[in-house]
Amino acid sequence: MTDAIAADHRTPKLQLAIETTGRCGSIAILRGQEVLQATNLPETTRTAASLAVYLDEILGRHRDGSQPIELVSVADGPGSFTGLRIGVTTAKSLCYALKVPLVAVDSLAAVATAVFHDNIEAQSVCVGLDAYRQQVFAGCFGRSELLGTPDRLAPNWTPHPPQVKVLSASQWEAFLSELGQANNRETTADGIGSTTDLRSINPTELNAGVTQFRSDTQAFPPAGISASAREQWFAAGDEKPFQQSRLTMLRRRCDAIGVGLLAARAFKQGLTTDPLALIPRYLKPSAAEEKAQQEPA
Repeated sequence: MTDAIAADHRTPKLQLAIETTGRCGSIAILRGQEVLQATNLPETTRTAASLAVYLDEILGRHRDGSQPIELVSVADGPGSFTGLRIGVTTAKSLCYALKVPLVAVDSLAAVATAVFHDNIEAQSVCVGLDAYRQQVFAGCFGRSELLGTPDRLAPNWTPHPPQVKVLSASQWEAFLSELGQANNRETTADGIGSTTDLRSINPTELNAGVTQFRSDTQAFPPAGISASAREQWFAAGDEKPFQQSRLTMLRRRCDAIGVGLLAARAFKQGLTTDPLALIPRYLKPSAAEEKAQQEPA
């Protein structure tokens, strides 16, 4: 296994990005920030059955050694329990086989990054993924927070932003209400009169509230979300969590692109992962574990 610490983090690497956290996965090939290829796995076939086939096809183009894969990245959660295990295990196996470094990134941050990549007008996005059992994986992100210039990232930049949480259905509903109010707050600042203001909150302000939520699950959403930043919140992720929301849902072409773009920045910062230590980030117990916890001893 190549020592990730000894890897040259200055040179853009030919990277294989893997995302299998949802119903259907995706893979992409990137060199630095350039997307060379992006493929969504078929929705009609389970990821476990289709991932190996598509990987064999895409890796076959690099077997002659002229353009070897030099970096593997993967979304390590949260998301589907089965999908996460498939993606993480595949990424770890490839790193051992190819003797290349591994980078793991947050699933929701990858979705947001893919949205920002494909929608240049979006500056702030709320990502919601169906966590089932009346729960939602939630996170809000700003473009500059995730896609800052690779050479000028904030000192505390991370491919695993801390604001990603599991919300109950009631917490999620209240949160969407706050975002909706911010997006539609009336203003008379222009002196013309009351108008619909599609300018919303600063991700930094929201994350400050989420910091409180980390220690008190009842404190979400933060009260008094302001509209000081002149930006509109968009929605991304699964459609189900946003069925009652008025946020505009943005499509993303391929989530693996988001994985790769975040991983390229992480690798440049030396934020690699030991394949032996990588485990999926579920953020919640499985249905079987919850049942076991509820049963009397």
